[in-house]
Amino acid sequence: MRWLLLVVVMFVALRPDRARACATCGAGDPAAQIAGAEQPFAGRVRLVGVLLHTSYADGDATVFDQRALLGGSIAIDDVALFAVTLPLVWRESFDASLAHDTSFGVGDLDLRLRVTLLRDRAFAPEHRLLLEIGSRVPSAPALTRGDGRIAPLASQTGTGAFEPLLGLSWLASIRETQLLLSLQGAFPTTGFGGWRNGPALRSSAALQWQPIPELALRATLDARLEGPSGRGQELSGESFVLHAGGGIVVAPSSDVVLHLVVRVPALQVLDTAHRARADGVTVEAGVGLDV
Repeated sequence: MRWLLLVVVMFVALRPDRARACATCGAGDPAAQIAGAEQPFAGRVRLVGVLLHTSYADGDATVFDQRALLGGSIAIDDVALFAVTLPLVWRESFDASLAHDTSFGVGDLDLRLRVTLLRDRAFAPEHRLLLEIGSRVPSAPALTRGDGRIAPLASQTGTGAFEPLLGLSWLASIRETQLLLSLQGAFPTTGFGGWRNGPALRSSAALQWQPIPELALRATLDARLEGPSGRGQELSGESFVLHAGGGIVVAPSSDVVLHLVVRVPALQVLDTAHRARADGVTVEAGVGLDV
């Protein structure tokens, strides 16, 4: 995976010799917050890189998906923060006939705006309520077979669809303990080959304990309720998946945050008669760099 090594080297090289501002001081937040939980302050810029492995199976294919998520965020002020992420995707799929496809390319661009609706105080708040709006944008090219036909969705690096997102998050930070609760709805449009993913309701809970400034332990629960997906009248069944996970967060300096989290499916309720998706293990490793 030379391209994965290149991503890691690139982010190390991007680190400046001297930070232009201390993110911890600017936000009044001593916690080592991973991307999506950082507190905004005017001019805060964070670069983000994440390596992500996922897998799933349905009635048509088994898919192994490795991607490098490259992006960043910029705080407009101490209330609003804009984030963008672009994935580079390496995907392998095996269909029911054991045919093997390998795909590599750009995935779908992810755009988010996070706005602080409520907080208990202006500086170093212990409680924050956030509104998140955004969308995945179909930036991945459509991959085709040798005969010119559109390849199955399992072989694509993107979906070819817009996926508007709307969510709420509550973050609490009391001494060495942080808690994040979020609820998000996703409403995909029709994409490649007339395929449409079902609407999804996603929720997350993350508990983080940081006994020392440089190290935190993290436990997560992630749930997804997804409606029928498919093309025309050929729809898969509904599904519910609950992932349990754990990992570590390391902050070697005030402006660098590293994390590693592993999630496993703890509960899956699937309509197997209609090819509902069954998830596998997810491994996520990332770095956030305030510049």
